[in-house]
Amino acid sequence: MQSRGMKRALTVVACTGVLVMGIDYVSMATTGQSLLLGKSNTANAITKISNTGAGSAVDLHVKSAATAPFTTNGKGKVANLYADRAATADNSARLGGSTLAQVRSGIDAATLEGNTAADVSNLGMTWGRVDGANGTYSGPGDVTVTHAGTGLYCVYVTGISSSDGRITATPDYATDDTFIGTATTQTYVEVDSRGGDCSAGGFEIVTFNVTPASPGNSTEQETYKADTGFVFTIVGIPTTSSAPALKATPKSQPLKASPSAHLSAK
Repeated sequence: MQSRGMKRALTVVACTGVLVMGIDYVSMATTGQSLLLGKSNTANAITKISNTGAGSAVDLHVKSAATAPFTTNGKGKVANLYADRAATADNSARLGGSTLAQVRSGIDAATLEGNTAADVSNLGMTWGRVDGANGTYSGPGDVTVTHAGTGLYCVYVTGISSSDGRITATPDYATDDTFIGTATTQTYVEVDSRGGDCSAGGFEIVTFNVTPASPGNSTEQETYKADTGFVFTIVGIPTTSSAPALKATPKSQPLKASPSAHLSAK
């Protein structure tokens, strides 16, 4: 037969166990519980880990070095994340067959036409327009266009020479000599990479017209140089890495030797 004191002690122990188990259940049901290894953990607020001592805050290891240390469904940019292996074999095709380290150091300079990554990072671009109606140039202030002869233009860019850049040009239908119809004039604009008619560093543009043969008569096709409207774009590497970025302040200026006016309206 149990004594009255023994019964009282058993009652206290039982109540204490209920309280302890109750607190444990509550903690397991709310955010703030301990992380469970090998299990899925969820929370309704950010989980932050801070190391107040030396070294990293998190050290992740996987069985195979080829395995990603973590995964995520997020596609947003992560601030201050330095990806040392962002462009190795997986992305080399996008870099001309080179790795990110090779491009940065200029090891594979042939891929960059003999230029280093530092040169390419200083790449500049500019543009311009020659008005065939009044023989004026308009575009950024870093460009100068001269009229070197009939159908011959020289384009000079501050900080970029023809040996360091590339130019593309096309007729400007608004002010060129092209007309729609049978046996009408067609305008062509070409780049002369030799640049023999321009001063050193100048980009050479040649413009000419073609009048096709007229059907039903003996008129033959004729090709001749002509002053006409065109637009151009120049991309290049400035001659020095410290060269300022190309300006984009539009301006309009007469050519030094103004071409003849565009006499006919379309």
